[in-house]
Amino acid sequence: MVDVLCFAETTDGTVTQASRQLVAGARGLAGAAGEVVALACGADPSQVAAWLPGADDILLYQAAANVPEAPWHAHAVLRHLVETRQPDLVLIANTCSGTALAGFLAGTTGMPLLASCIDLTLRPDSSITAHAQLYGGKAEAAVECRLPTIVLLAVGALPAAPAAGQGRVSEIAWRPPEDTRVEVEALTNAAPDELDLSRVERLVCVGRGIGSSENIALARDLADALGGEVVASRPVIDRGWIAKSRQVGKSGKTVAPRLYIALGVSGAPEHLEGVQSADCIVAVNTDPTAPIFAAADIGATCDALDLLPRLTASLRAIAP
Repeated sequence: MVDVLCFAETTDGTVTQASRQLVAGARGLAGAAGEVVALACGADPSQVAAWLPGADDILLYQAAANVPEAPWHAHAVLRHLVETRQPDLVLIANTCSGTALAGFLAGTTGMPLLASCIDLTLRPDSSITAHAQLYGGKAEAAVECRLPTIVLLAVGALPAAPAAGQGRVSEIAWRPPEDTRVEVEALTNAAPDELDLSRVERLVCVGRGIGSSENIALARDLADALGGEVVASRPVIDRGWIAKSRQVGKSGKTVAPRLYIALGVSGAPEHLEGVQSADCIVAVNTDPTAPIFAAADIGATCDALDLLPRLTASLRAIAP
């Protein structure tokens, strides 16, 4: 039994998929007797309970009207909750903003920070064991730490636990002291047509082995037959064949689909870091020594260009 405080990251008033998975996983760690508290800054009050059913308490922080939320607001409020509620665990999703927030929180509270964790296990002696990635995924370390501590978790690192129902939602009346070191003049949203890859359950990834930009059409056909989307590894993005917003890996997006089909992807650690939480990885590469096969659940050493039309046709033949 532990009490867990989760930071629920939001985008344009909506809790991100990574944070929804984080809170759902926290429910399993806390157990029936533990408490899960989620902090959501700027979330839509009418929807937040449905987004975070694993939380017992959902605390909302809203910036003053017509004043964009400054980056330090989330840190100040989260630190206030750590000091007043004294949770055993603080869980933050391992995103760009989450990484910065966790660093600030560890520095100001003196709590230990376990970063880049891909799993987390609670031990009977009130400690935790985590597996953390080092050097961009080239190495992995098993780390033991006493509670309380802060943990940065990869997307989908914790299995979701059944939720008993929607938690209590309340607004935080406390306000951080005035700080004029950072002033936000405006917020720029992502392009309205930019895809949220964290929500896609089936992804077809093309790597350098796809050969040319013309062959990507074959991958799109397969993705359409699966009801999924096409993404790419960095070499393909660098060639300009696919938009940067669809890059998966350390320097791109972290995803956790049910199915991830890698076509001509070698499997560099930087790429695998972004897809390690996929339920099933299917790798197609003519090189049997490609690192991608070590992470794959299913592998094929045939030519992807030969396989794609046949696989797409088979899927369409059995589609309802």
